[in-house]
Amino acid sequence: KGIELDYRILRDGWWLTMAYNRSRRGPWGLEGGHNGSTNHVVVRRAGAQGEERYSACTALPLKSGDVIKVLTANGGGYGDPHKRGAAQLREDVRNGYITPTQASEVFGVDL
Repeated sequence: KGIELDYRILRDGWWLTMAYNRSRRGPWGLEGGHNGSTNHVVVRRAGAQGEERYSACTALPLKSGDVIKVLTANGGGYGDPHKRGAAQLREDVRNGYITPTQASEVFGVDL
């Protein structure tokens, strides 16, 4: 999982212009590793249901209370994730690289 940052718009009259590469397919994994995630932005409009997803936009109007979530890609994995040892995964969780849920879902190890 890449970096996630949320920005809440505090006043009307703002807009967003952005463009990302690697927005359709994440970086590829090697030797059986999973592909990485993609770059994109999610806009949650104040008082509205659902989300809008963008990999590129120009002068997208924003209003007070809207939230912009920026999601950056992570790299592809290397090697079969099921071959990573439990001790290494515990260290990855301790260092904040993955969550216990990810250890279970991706690596098949319940910590």
